[in-house]
Amino acid sequence: MKNLLISLFVLIAAPSFQPAYADGRGLELAELNKTMGPLRSSINSCYLASAGKLGGHLELTLEITSYGSLHAVDVSTPDLRNKSVVRKVSNCVKGIVKQLTFPARKVSTTAKFAYIFHKARAPGDGPQESCWNPRGCPGQ
Repeated sequence: MKNLLISLFVLIAAPSFQPAYADGRGLELAELNKTMGPLRSSINSCYLASAGKLGGHLELTLEITSYGSLHAVDVSTPDLRNKSVVRKVSNCVKGIVKQLTFPARKVSTTAKFAYIFHKARAPGDGPQESCWNPRGCPGQ
């Protein structure tokens, strides 16, 4: 029986931002998560489709106007060296987020989201031979 090694990718998306004002005039973390949360798996797919064999991280910076529309989107993948792969990932992510709208606020907000992809191999991963027999398994 062939053993199959399975690579595990872990996606951690943690928004990190500094509100312009502490008095609630800009977007709050909960509002950012409500809009961005449903897109995590799509952004994950963008990275894994182009750079699936590599670990690394993706940084997404959104500049959101006071009206709730996007003013600018920046996608950074500092761990990727291949410009073609970087362009594919960036275009894919920008295509997903370009139509986003956020709640209107009195001031604009800049939000940074970090997606971390960690490739790990667990000891003993893959299919395992097993035996169930009421009389016991041979060799045990």
